[in-house]
Amino acid sequence: MENLSIILNVIIIVCLVIGFFLIKNLIPSYFSEKGKNLATKEDIEEITTKVKTVESQINILTGNILEYSTLKRQYIIDYFAAYNNWERTITSANLDYSTSCAELNRTAIERIYNAKHSYNLKEGEIELFIEDRDFYNIRKELTIKTLKYQHEFEKVAYEIESLFLEKGENGAHYEDLKKVLAEYREYSVSELKEIYKERNKLTSKLTEYIKQMMEKTNDSNI
Repeated sequence: MENLSIILNVIIIVCLVIGFFLIKNLIPSYFSEKGKNLATKEDIEEITTKVKTVESQINILTGNILEYSTLKRQYIIDYFAAYNNWERTITSANLDYSTSCAELNRTAIERIYNAKHSYNLKEGEIELFIEDRDFYNIRKELTIKTLKYQHEFEKVAYEIESLFLEKGENGAHYEDLKKVLAEYREYSVSELKEIYKERNKLTSKLTEYIKQMMEKTNDSNI
């Protein structure tokens, strides 16, 4: 019986020693490794979050660039369309020299005014997107020449109307009308050449802008 008690005491002592060893060495090591794993997991989550944030910012930036380029391209196209409409409205307008010339010519002039007003609006809008001095110089010269051409059309229209007012419907001097119209045609041929020169410069400049934007868009998509 005494021997059994001694054996049990020895077993208890051995268990206590083993337990002490586990507590002192294995368990701290386990929790240390567990902590490392937890820290690694948190680090990965943090890095992943940062990567996603950067990707999101890049996507927003790229999207904004593409959206701005699309908007700018559309405004450039709209601007040129407005100028083209103004110019074509003038050049396609026919000076009437019948007894109804006053009404018909004033209607033509009103259409020209409307086209010019639309162009003025697009001029203001395009300034939000283009700050190139060369563009403004080209635009300035072209606008001045086209406006001068418009004024000449108006002047001749009123000259024709005045001839009818002075001479009456049956007394208008057709030689005077022919002279006025011949001078206008001669002026038109000369002035339109200058307008088309400036117009070609504008077309080249706007085409250059659009090509540059397309290249930037392609680079953003890569």
